[in-house]
Amino acid sequence: MVGQVVQWLVGNLHMTKELVVLVISMIPILELRGGFAAAALFNMDLWKTVIACIIGNFIPIPFILWLITPIFTKMKKVLLVF
Repeated sequence: MVGQVVQWLVGNLHMTKELVVLVISMIPILELRGGFAAAALFNMDLWKTVIACIIGNFIPIPFILWLITPIFTKMKKVLLVF
């Protein structure tokens, strides 16, 4: 699965290998494991890989914290209807 994502990102969006690793680390299902697998496909340096994966893993956190309360509020209203 990681190989297909890497091929799509590089082929269609023309991303650099560091950016591909960062984006894959942001995807909830793949996260760090997918980022390290993608970096292994690119033969990236270990420190570049670790930094890109950690930054990619931290990027979604503020958005999750900012949006979790409104999402739960709307879910409560929907669940009370049923």
